[in-house]
Amino acid sequence: MAEPSRQELQAAHCWEPDDRVHGRPQMTAFRRRLRLHQARWREAHGHPIGSQPIVPRKGTPTRPVGSRLPLAYAQETGANFVTAGALAAARTRASNPEPHQRFDHQRLWADLLWSPTLAFNLFGDLAANVSLADRAMHKWWPDAPGSVCEIRFAHSPGRFDPTYLGSLRSFDAAFVLDLHDGTRGIVALDVEYHDRAKPAIAKPAGRPLQRKIARRSGIFHRGAIDAAATRISPTSAPATPISSQTEPRSPPLRSKSSSATQHCRRKHARRSESDTSSVDPRHWIASISDDERTARSDFWVAPMTR
Repeated sequence: MAEPSRQELQAAHCWEPDDRVHGRPQMTAFRRRLRLHQARWREAHGHPIGSQPIVPRKGTPTRPVGSRLPLAYAQETGANFVTAGALAAARTRASNPEPHQRFDHQRLWADLLWSPTLAFNLFGDLAANVSLADRAMHKWWPDAPGSVCEIRFAHSPGRFDPTYLGSLRSFDAAFVLDLHDGTRGIVALDVEYHDRAKPAIAKPAGRPLQRKIARRSGIFHRGAIDAAATRISPTSAPATPISSQTEPRSPPLRSKSSSATQHCRRKHARRSESDTSSVDPRHWIASISDDERTARSDFWVAPMTR
């Protein structure tokens, strides 16, 4: 599919300079096509156009955005959700905050390109039927242990908790597993329309812990962790960035109440830019043993405390 012209995008209120990804023309074209597609979907279903900012403010310039809905309309109708199950799951999550959460309520309802909303549309129906969710999960990951007992959205087990990463790391969807031995595990997923990695400098207080987790995971090539540390050091010479395909978001440490050994092995999967609307293949399965024995698994082993 050809990239839409600037005139075509402007006519649909879809010309957004931020859609341009420097050095990645295919990704730029994908972002523009997707924004126009969502705007046309909105028009075809008779939904009104939204704006930037999402909630217009007096004295602030406002412009229409074709890939958005007016917030009040979106909250009343649930038009950003394609099934009743997805809408119910979104309303349940929005009314049950997690500690220190980072949850954008406006974009959840009004932005047709918000990937957390996509997670509700993909898995919302399963949240109301754990039997169906269990069958689906084991179809996708046949070697996953236990059975699904719950699905969580925009979930993080340890925001600002130093026994995890002390960060705001969260997952768009999480399948909680009953391991039938008094413990629980989790299959955690990120759902992305696309990946656009940007360099960032970690807070100094968190770097030793992050490096410790990265080394223990066993998923990086030799020298990659030191290269990453060099890349983010403000006093070092520039180094070659590590590809976003091989740089996972680090999982949390064990809880205060557990002495279980944790191990991590990433299952890698590459995907083309033309297929970035699919579920991100980066996923983890977590479980916990009752003692200090080493778990032998293809999945990350860690406790669930919430």
